[in-house]
Amino acid sequence: MEMSEEELIELDRENIRMEMRAAGLPIDEEEVEKLRIAMLKAMVLRTIASAALVPETEDEEKTHLLEAIYTNALASLL
Repeated sequence: MEMSEEELIELDRENIRMEMRAAGLPIDEEEVEKLRIAMLKAMVLRTIASAALVPETEDEEKTHLLEAIYTNALASLL
C-alpha cells in the first residue's frame, strides 16, 4: 500500500522527533519542521551533486567521496 504525501510528511516528522528524544533534545514542532525541510534540501543537493557534478567513474568509493564533498559544498551555500 502506497502512503499519501501527508502520511510521508508525518512519518518524517515522527522519525525526527524520535531522533531528538534519543539525543535528549527538547522537541519543538517548529524545529522539527525546519529539520524536515533541511533533510529534504540535503537529499536534493545530493541528487544535484550526483547528477551534475560527479564525473562518470567506475571507482564507487571515489564517486561516493565526490558526492559527499559536493553535497557539503552546496549545503554551505544555503
